[in-house]
Amino acid sequence: MKTPFDGMLANVVKSVLNVPETDTETRTKFAQAIYLWLVERARKKPVPDLAERLKWMKGEIEKLAQVLTIEFLDGRLVVKASGSAGNTLRELQRGTDWFDPHENLASEIVAFLPDPKKYEEH
Repeated sequence: MKTPFDGMLANVVKSVLNVPETDTETRTKFAQAIYLWLVERARKKPVPDLAERLKWMKGEIEKLAQVLTIEFLDGRLVVKASGSAGNTLRELQRGTDWFDPHENLASEIVAFLPDPKKYEEH
């Protein structure tokens, strides 16, 4: 049974997770966090062109970070994106023929969520 508190809590969470596409500074931090995971912590398979693949994926991650959304669904944070950015997101979450998946990509970017007051008009 939902209570009025549930709606208030949902609005608070939504205000924290709502990062405008115009906030390029925060979205650049999202891209850096995801790419850092890929380079430093993701298990990569030995492929001869790994450096080129990482370079290509960096560009794809930068595109993803500019359009991704973060939502709170069923008690957990979920990252969403559509189009080609959605394809990149699925690769990061499911893995590819050259790197293992990240089961909770949202955990890489939540530390960079800005204070929602940043977007309030003065």
